[in-house]
Amino acid sequence: MLILPAAGAVSSELLPNRNKIDGMLAAVMATTGVINATGEELLWRGVFLQEFPHDLLRGRLWPLVGFSLWHLVPQMILPSRLGRWRFMLGAGLVGSVSAFSAWRSGGLRNCLVSHMATDSCGVTAAQFRLGRT
Repeated sequence: MLILPAAGAVSSELLPNRNKIDGMLAAVMATTGVINATGEELLWRGVFLQEFPHDLLRGRLWPLVGFSLWHLVPQMILPSRLGRWRFMLGAGLVGSVSAFSAWRSGGLRNCLVSHMATDSCGVTAAQFRLGRT
């Protein structure tokens, strides 16, 4: 299951934009992927998993809703070429898979690696950070 979000990011963002990637862009993509995924997993999964390990609503569903809505704000600034709602659907998929994995394993390691791989595919976001859009 944890391969699905990364596969979606590769097919929808990385491959269509691969000709735009140079060394600097690749470095920004990788760095952003690691930092952003780590922060989001700690905030939206780690805290709730630690505080509400046996509570389905507060420990899993509430952070999933928050994680999904969290991704709406960047879409207001730099909308995905796929559209805001398709991007939000993708964020919900990443969040659902990550929430299930974290709950099942009792930790963040597996979902963190998947999330890092997914976020590291962000060519358009890296271009924006470098002022190339």
